[in-house]
Amino acid sequence: MSRPSDPLPAPSPLPRSVRAMGIYLLGLVVLGVLFWALGLPDPWTLAVQWASGIVFVLMAVGLVVMVWAVVCEALR
Repeated sequence: MSRPSDPLPAPSPLPRSVRAMGIYLLGLVVLGVLFWALGLPDPWTLAVQWASGIVFVLMAVGLVVMVWAVVCEALR
């Protein structure tokens, strides 16, 4: 006779920053496909790449600052 196993723990929801990064990357893919499908000229693509790169860097810096704050708080 098998004994019932413990129920699996419910997964915790992803942090907001991780969800935001996923949505951002999905948006980049959608924009890339849209620009490719519309055949937009290179300057437009370059402008979007620069803007998205700046947003990506800002999000990465925010994530590093958040992790740094958590580490500093844990070391107190």
